[in-house]
Amino acid sequence: SKSSKEGVPIEVLLQRKDGSTFIAEVVGKMIEINGVSHVLGTIRDITAQVEAEEQIRTLSEAIEQSPVSVMITNTRVELEYVNSAFEKVTGYSFAEVKGRNPSIIQSKKTPPDVYYGIWQALNNGETWEGELLNRKKDGSFFWEYCHFAPVMDENGNTRHFLAVKEDITKRKEQEQLIIQQAHFDNLTRLPNRFLSLDRLSQLISEAQRNDEKVAVLFLDLDDFKKINDSLGHDTGDKLLIEASSRLGQVIRKGDTVGRLGGDEFIILLGGLDYAADAQPIAENLLQCFRQAFPIDGRELMLTASIGIAIYPDDSDSVSELLRKSDSAMYHSKESGRNTYSYFTEQMNSEVSRRLELEEQIHGALGRNEFSLQYQPQIDLNSGQIMGAEALLRWHNPALGQVSPVEFIPIAEQTGLIIPIGQFVLEQALTVTAQLHKKFDPNFRIAVNLSPRQFRDPGLVEYIEQAINKAVNNSSWKSPRGC
Repeated sequence: SKSSKEGVPIEVLLQRKDGSTFIAEVVGKMIEINGVSHVLGTIRDITAQVEAEEQIRTLSEAIEQSPVSVMITNTRVELEYVNSAFEKVTGYSFAEVKGRNPSIIQSKKTPPDVYYGIWQALNNGETWEGELLNRKKDGSFFWEYCHFAPVMDENGNTRHFLAVKEDITKRKEQEQLIIQQAHFDNLTRLPNRFLSLDRLSQLISEAQRNDEKVAVLFLDLDDFKKINDSLGHDTGDKLLIEASSRLGQVIRKGDTVGRLGGDEFIILLGGLDYAADAQPIAENLLQCFRQAFPIDGRELMLTASIGIAIYPDDSDSVSELLRKSDSAMYHSKESGRNTYSYFTEQMNSEVSRRLELEEQIHGALGRNEFSLQYQPQIDLNSGQIMGAEALLRWHNPALGQVSPVEFIPIAEQTGLIIPIGQFVLEQALTVTAQLHKKFDPNFRIAVNLSPRQFRDPGLVEYIEQAINKAVNNSSWKSPRGC
């Protein structure tokens, strides 16, 4: 007679005849043959199976601990697996998404053709990579860099779809910040010079195709420096922010307001049929400043001057349109401010002349190009010459004789009026001393002073020093009141 008892499989490490080892599954059972107990065992080499299982466990642990999200779906696009990174990023647990379509995290902000491209690639057995904006369980958006791939069996049939995704939200935020800083003004959040001129270039291209006009409005705030100097830069910054907001409320949809720097702004108007179409917008821009600005408990009044250049009437160049609108703005300033002016070629000539004057007046004093002429003053009762008025003249080799009407305002605006005024006073005092000695001790010479000189805190001290120097260098005694 014979009986048996099944044993429990165990794994053991065995050694082959050649000395190599292998993992074996050993199953033994007791059998009786004619009342004698025997052990019958089977040994099966399971090395490959154990190694494969270990590889699967390692891969599973790696996926679970991976910082990137992993999703696996079946061919019906139903989620069969997500790792812990997916749960952490999206806020959904595996239990909440199991069996559901991955569209649960779609943001609805991705164009449909993107998803069409993804599925076209997967159905062709290809992979797809790219950025997608998705939505978390709490409704917030996040960016992912995604790698989608079909999972094939040994026959080349798709068994699953795999998605490996990296959360790149912080990187996208940094990119957006860099773009913001590169293209937008930090204070007002308006497009900066670079972006404004780029948009102007685009408007010109559109106007060329559509046979339209583009208006470039150069706007400068009047006397803004006085506010900065008297009330401080913090107040000035708040005023610039409020002014920017008002400008944005006046323009049409699709127009651009940009900040060029300081208190200078650019307004771009596209799609115009006539140059005159910019006029009502310019008037509205001026009108928006007629209401006081409430800043820190104060009611500040501010006006603006605007210059307008038109494409293609004035130029088809971005830089030329900006320059000509700037010239027109200065013409508005000279016309009394709080107004607008269209560019004309006469302005162009005036600006060119001004640039030449500014270039030549620097160093003119050192080159001895200035001189004084004296206009006699007559006593009407006696008919005798009683004095003279000192008149400044400038002769430049390149420009010839330049009128004081032209160069005095430039000297005042550039600050050169201070040293030039000192030159005039010294020359006049020298001549006065000579005339006192040779002609008449009561002879007087009148010297004109610029309002800009009166703002010089050292004016009185310098006049006293100049008089003392003239007295010490001659036998002249200055009359009372000189």
